[in-house]
Order: sequence, then structure tokens, then C-alpha cells
Amino acid sequence: MAKVTLTGVLEWVKTHTLDFEELVVQEASQTAINRWLATRGPQQQSESPAPRTTPRVSHVQAAVKSCPVAMPRQVPVEVDPKILNRVSRLVGRRAEASIATTPEALTISERVADLSQQEHNKRLQFLTIDVCGALDLRDLCTKICRDVPLILKADNCTVSLRHVNHTAFTVFTPTECTENVSDEVAEHVLSSGCTVQGTGLSPNPDNETDTLATKLGMGAILAMPITGLDGVCMGVIRVAQNIPSAGGTDCVRFSEEDVRQLEDFTPFCAVAIQNAEIFATALLECKWSNVLLDLSKNLFENLQSKDSLISKIMVNAAALLTCERCSVFMIDFATKELFSKLFDATPDASSEDPENGAKEIRFPMDRGIAGHVATTGETLNIPDAYADPRFNQNIDKQTGFVTKTILCMPIKNVDGEVIGVAQLVNSTNGMFTDRDEKLFEAFAIYCGLSITAAALYEETSLANAKHCVALDILSYHATATDADTKRLAQLKVPTADVLGINSMSFDIKTLLGDEKIVACVRMFVDTGMVTLFRLPYLTLCRWLLSVEKNYRDVTYHNWDHAFNVTQTMYHILKKEDVQRLLDPYERLALLISCLCHDLDHRGTNNSFEDLKKSKLHTLYGTSTMECHHFNMCMTILESTHNNILVNLGVEQYKNVVSHIRKAILATDISTYLKTRGQYHKLVETKTFSSGKENDRALLRSMLMTASDLSAVVRPWAIQKRVAEAVYSEFFQQGSAERQIGHEPADLFNENKAGNLPKMQIGFLDFICKPVYTTLALHFSSLDEFEKALVQNREKWEETMAAGPYEMQRRVKPNQATPEQTDTALWLRNVEHGEGSRTSSCNAKRPLSKPSVTKRDPSKACAIL
Repeated sequence: MAKVTLTGVLEWVKTHTLDFEELVVQEASQTAINRWLATRGPQQQSESPAPRTTPRVSHVQAAVKSCPVAMPRQVPVEVDPKILNRVSRLVGRRAEASIATTPEALTISERVADLSQQEHNKRLQFLTIDVCGALDLRDLCTKICRDVPLILKADNCTVSLRHVNHTAFTVFTPTECTENVSDEVAEHVLSSGCTVQGTGLSPNPDNETDTLATKLGMGAILAMPITGLDGVCMGVIRVAQNIPSAGGTDCVRFSEEDVRQLEDFTPFCAVAIQNAEIFATALLECKWSNVLLDLSKNLFENLQSKDSLISKIMVNAAALLTCERCSVFMIDFATKELFSKLFDATPDASSEDPENGAKEIRFPMDRGIAGHVATTGETLNIPDAYADPRFNQNIDKQTGFVTKTILCMPIKNVDGEVIGVAQLVNSTNGMFTDRDEKLFEAFAIYCGLSITAAALYEETSLANAKHCVALDILSYHATATDADTKRLAQLKVPTADVLGINSMSFDIKTLLGDEKIVACVRMFVDTGMVTLFRLPYLTLCRWLLSVEKNYRDVTYHNWDHAFNVTQTMYHILKKEDVQRLLDPYERLALLISCLCHDLDHRGTNNSFEDLKKSKLHTLYGTSTMECHHFNMCMTILESTHNNILVNLGVEQYKNVVSHIRKAILATDISTYLKTRGQYHKLVETKTFSSGKENDRALLRSMLMTASDLSAVVRPWAIQKRVAEAVYSEFFQQGSAERQIGHEPADLFNENKAGNLPKMQIGFLDFICKPVYTTLALHFSSLDEFEKALVQNREKWEETMAAGPYEMQRRVKPNQATPEQTDTALWLRNVEHGEGSRTSSCNAKRPLSKPSVTKRDPSKACAIL
């Protein structure tokens, strides 16, 4: 027998600390315990707590030194004081209770037990800090597997977390992580809901845990459920002892104290695991939000290419949802097929290369998983593709890819119609989860919006290309020909007196064909526009012919009306008091605006366009027709060889165009009704300032309205004829309103034609009189308008008193018979000494040419 020495005993005590403590508790005498307390106990009690200024790290270091087992190297020394305080409050309750009890009130055995409990609390506190600092789930479970054996002196530990599909586990060891595996011990613990123990050395046939320990080759097993704050078991901690070697005497069964210590540590593991899962979820949602933001960004950056857009978002989705492949099948409604061309992406594919997918695949839209989703609009989560009879295995045969799991969702447009199918294939987590479905649903919505926007962009681009081609064709046909332009440029332009355009008694029926165009040339010449702004003469002739060509042959709002309005404006601009308030740019803009203010008029007003929801109303909205007239004006002005403003500077051009736009929009009666009060107040209070652009804009608007309504201030015969033309056009609109199921107002009701005088009087009083009265107050030279209005109103009152009105049968509005025109024209020519001219009612009857045989068109201005 070997001799026992003191050195040998001390060495044994150092290596068997817990055994020595147990031996002291069982065998030490009262005297020895008292002696130990006399030397160690009082000193410990007299130790004062560390001052508040002492760093927390000293406590951790002290805990490491006091632990009877070696601590892992990975344990951090620097600990956040807030974490230490929080953990100390949680795990230190028993220690606080023992400290609160005075040593004098405890027995020797209780004191020894209390010291052992304090060591356990210190160890538990330190290990809790260790696991609570880990937010990565794999790192956390690895630490748990490493720390638990330090508490129980076990050989190994595993953490089994229930997999998201609730049929398998993710098993963690100190060195590795295995996903989607079965764990009999964990399943047994979760099914029973309680802690289990077992031994594999002398198994009890009636103990299922003993049987499992024997099956796994373990000496002993202690398995405890990890229960979250919500009471749900999320996993199992399994501690095991290996079977001792032959002849070994170590105990292989875990004690009740081991169970208690593990019970103390497990709740903190549960909290840490839940925190890690919450952190992982928040991190994933943050990444997903970034992807959705990126999709929104791509929605506006990559609209030019639908293929590039879908390729990029597919690659992002495949990477984020951790699947092997992401595909999009679009519906070809013409062939009733689903097809996938460029829309097949893998997580490692380049999002910049839309050609990363396989060649185009097509199949009937009623076949396969994708076909089922496309036809029903349902979302499918398939755990085993080949076990589902709806799966079309031909796709795998064509691509060589093996499909295992599928998450398939419909892609819908803004109207809720299915336009395609988005599909995730082979989740790397084994199965697609409910969380994957929610994230993929958000993705499918963005995908639908992106595809719809890209498709609309392509349609818009195509429509714009067609529009440009159509505009080019229309511009060619709507623009005057070179032959007509040259012919007009060679015509002699009579004086304003010969043309009769100097007076408001002017009757357009005295002019035929090109004579109206020639009269327009005279207006631009007499107002100084041609010379002042260097208007190219050939361009001016072409532009005038083009404007005439773009007026429709409607009853009233036709070329004749535009000419009458322009002649009135010409008459106004010749007044000296008006000229003093308007600069040349404004006068040029007003002449152009009058000629173009009703371009392409359809014989209907804004209300009718709104009523029938026409394309024009959709395009322009408010002031529909006026916006269209201005748009037509600019279309002609900017077309080839029609820009009469070509010699203006950039700022001058912008200024004139701005005046034109405001002037044409001012012809909307609703706009006039809103602004006439402002102008009247300025004039009445004599606060009108020519230095204020707003005041000048109001004046230009009122002059446009006065010119547009000028038929009411012309001689009675002209006024009556024009009024009948206006109401004839109104009645035509009323008939069109009835065709779409709307009863027209009296003004548009042909059954109310007998009330025409009464309606006209109301029109004169409410619409016309205010503008002419205010203009007469502002400009004394324009009082002739107010006087003529009063005279015509008296005529309408007489007509109304004569009984129901009967509209006269006319050949055509604003056009006299050939006999009347020829007679009047001959008399006028003789009166002004122009001699006789060939008379014809042909719209393109040429006027007499100048005396020179040939004339250079570029010198036409000099001839004028």
C-alpha cells in the first residue's frame, strides 16, 4: 500500500475540490469547522464592498479566479456594467438571501452550504453574461453547449431547437450545427414537457430515457426543455456523460443538484435564444425592407427594360429568401401560355445580366404548379414537389434541375388581375415557412407593380413613337404646300381700306378664298409686326395657310370666325390709347392668339367633352378645348418652315409664347367670369398699373374676350346671321348630348329655338355687356363697342316682341351666295379704283398678280 503524504493529499485536494468539500461536510469535526471559521469566516465577513468607482471588470475577474473549474478562453473580460447589473439582479437572489442572513444565526453545515451556493451563483452569473452577450443564434447555442458542461462537469452538451416546420430539429454542438435532423431525446422531452434523466450502464427497461441512453451509447443523459416567456417549448438542452472506461468508478448518473443547477441556467438560455431569434427576425426584415426600397428605386431607374428590372429583383429575392432559384412565369394571354425567358435567377447570379436565365420555356397555363396558381390565383407552399400530382416534371427534364420544395404566388396588376406567377424553388432551410410566405407576398406585390409599370412604360414608349410618326405625317398634310405658299407670296396685297378691314362694319362675306389670307398678311404688315420682328415672308404665308388648313368645317367655330376675331383685334390695336399700354411683343402675341384661338374646334364646348369623357378631356382636364387650341397653335408654329418667330431671341420667344398661352386660355368663358371683376375694379378705381404684369395680363385677357364676342357689336344683319350660326352649332351639340342619354339645357335644345331672342338678350346682358362697358371706361376709343351692343340689344327686344323666332334657312354660315359676293366685290373694287377682277366662289381662286412678271419671294416685304 502506497504511503500517504501531506504533499500527495494537497495535490489531490487541488484536483478534487468538490470531493474535498463534500468530505469536509461529512467528516470534519465541529472543532475543525470552528477553527476554519475563525481564520476565514470573520475575514470574509469584514470585507467591505467595492466602492462604486471600482470597475465592474474586477468582479468578473474575481469570479473567474474563484470558479473551481477552468473558464473558456472565449469568455470576454470586459463586460457592460448595465448587463452585469441586470444579470446580477436576476441570478443573485439566492446569494442576496444568504448574505442577508447573519452568520451567527447559521449552523456550521448551513454556512458551508451557503459558501458552496455563492460559488455556484458567481459561476452562473458569469456564464449568463457570456450567453446574453451573443445575438447570433449559432454563436449563442455554441456557447451554451460549451458552458453547460462547465456547470455540471459533463462530457458534452447539445442544444436542439425545434425547426420552423415543427417536424425536425436544428442540433447545435460546441463545434458544428446540423439542420433539419431528427432527435429522439429532444422529441421525447418535448412530448412529455418535463426534464428526463437516464443511464446507459444499468438501464431500466421501463425507463425510456435509459433505453435512449443505451441506444446512443451514453453513460448518462440529462435533458431539459427550454421554455420561453410565453410558455412554449422551443428546444431541449441535452447533457451527457460518456461511458467510463473499464474499471472506472466515476458516477454516471446526474444528481438532483445537477438538475437544480441546470434549471437555474436554462431560463437565461431561453431568454437569450428568444432575443437572438428576435434579432435575426429584425435583421431579416431590415434586409427585406432594403430590398423593397431597392425595388422601388429600380421601378424608376430600370423602366426602359422590363427584362433587366425583373432579373435584378429576382436575384435579390432568391438571395434574401435563401432559396436555390427564383422564377417568374408571365402569362401570354394571346396563346394562353405561361413563359419564362429571362426571369429565372439564382442567388449568385449577376443582377446586371438579364441573360442569366435559361432559354425561353413555354407551357399551357393550366398545367403544373405555376399553371394552377395562374388560373386560380391561390398561393401554394409545396413541401415535396414530386409528391404533388400538379407538379409538371417536364420543366425539370428540360432544364436538368431537380425541384424539391416550391413556394408559388400569383403576380397581380393594379386591377387585381393575375398577370404572372412568381415561384421560389428549394429553400435552403428545408421548407418554406409562414414568414417566407409573408415576405414573398410583399415581394409579389412589388413585383406586380414593377412589371405593370415597366409594361406601361414600354406601351407609352411605343405609343410615343407612333405619335411622333403620326405627327410627322399629319404635319406634312396639315402644313401648306410649297406651291400654295409660293403662289400666295406672289399675290399683291391690297390696302386695309380696299379690303374693308378698318371698320367694325366689316362683313366677311365680301372676302373669298385667299383674300382672307391676304387680309391677314395686311394686318401683320400694318401693325408693324413684319418689319419689327423680321418675320420671314414665305414663312408667314406658309404659317397662315397652315392655320387656315387646321380649322374644321364646323358651323360656327371655323376659319371665318377666327378671321373675324383677328380683324376685331387688328381694329383695337390700331387705337392709339391701346397702343400706349401694349408693347410690340404683346401686340404680336394677341394677333397670333386670335388667329389660333379655336384651332381644330369640333363644334362642342368643354362641358360636352367632359360629359362624354372624351380623349381631349382626359388629356387636358380643365379648359379642355382652349388647351387643345394652344397645343395646336404650338404644333403648327414649331413644325418645319412655319416658325414665324424664328428671328426672336430665346427670352423674347419664351415671352411671346407665354403671352399666347395666356391669351388663348383666356377665351374660356369660365376663366373670363373669374377675372372680369378684377379688371373692372382696377379700371373703376383707376388703380390699373401698366408696370404690373398681372394688370397687363388682365387687359390682354379682356381684349381677347372682346374680340371673341365681337359679332354682337357688328351691324344688325351680321349679328343676326352669326347668332343663328352659333345657336345652330349649339343645337347640334344638344342632339349629340341626347344620343349619350343626357337632356341638354335650353341653350342647346333645338326645341327652344323660338326663344332665341330671349336667350340672346340674356347672353348680351350677362356675358357681353360687362367687358365692353369696362373697356369703354378704360379706353375712350372703344366706346363704339358699347354703343353697338346697346343698338343690337334693342333689335333683339323688337324681334322677341314680334313673337316666336324662326331661324332663317342659310346656304352656309358666314358665307354669302356667289351672286351677293360678286356684286359687292365688284362695287367695292370700282369704288376704290382697283378695276375689275375675275370673280369666282372657288375657295382657291387666285387674286390678280403684281405687274412684274417674276418676283423674288424673299423681297416680298420690300414690295409691301
